[in-house]
Amino acid sequence: MNTKKIINYFLQGLFIVGPISLTIFALIWLFNRMDSIIPVRELMENFLHFYIPGLGFLLFISIIILVGYFSTNFFLNKIMGLMESLINRSKFLKFVYGSIKDLIGAFAGEQKRFDKPVLVWIDKSNGIQRLAFLTQDDLHDIGVPGKVAVYCPWSYSFAGELLIVPKENVEILNDITAAEAMKFVVSGGVTKLDD
Repeated sequence: MNTKKIINYFLQGLFIVGPISLTIFALIWLFNRMDSIIPVRELMENFLHFYIPGLGFLLFISIIILVGYFSTNFFLNKIMGLMESLINRSKFLKFVYGSIKDLIGAFAGEQKRFDKPVLVWIDKSNGIQRLAFLTQDDLHDIGVPGKVAVYCPWSYSFAGELLIVPKENVEILNDITAAEAMKFVVSGGVTKLDD
């Protein structure tokens, strides 16, 4: 066998094994991180002298589900409101808490923000556009009438940048879902959109 074929086989194998391995690694890492958030392992090993892997993970997920379930309760809403009012008294805590809450809400809340994929003109004379998400369709409140806020995620990352552009530079995409648009951007445009 010649060297070129060996390199070709290696690259084909890497193409198949790479994404699978990285996905498994990411899931194991996430599982272990969540499993260690609540110190169940130390308590069980110290008192019972054994440990059941995944118990911390299950406990963590159960707590989140219970908080979600009880958040519909009037009493818990009052407690959360009180806690938020205490946090809002500190400018630093208000900034950190508010930013994290808004970010999580943008992806998973009832008022999702990344649900309107758009094309934004970057350079009309050369026909250059970016795929983005409309996050605010009216900026009159901050003194920028006639403009909108769009979030442009970067490829191979979940980071991005916020652009303020004139409304006429934005085309709403109705033929694809927000999930498809995000997948397309994050993959660098190599992911094929579903028919």
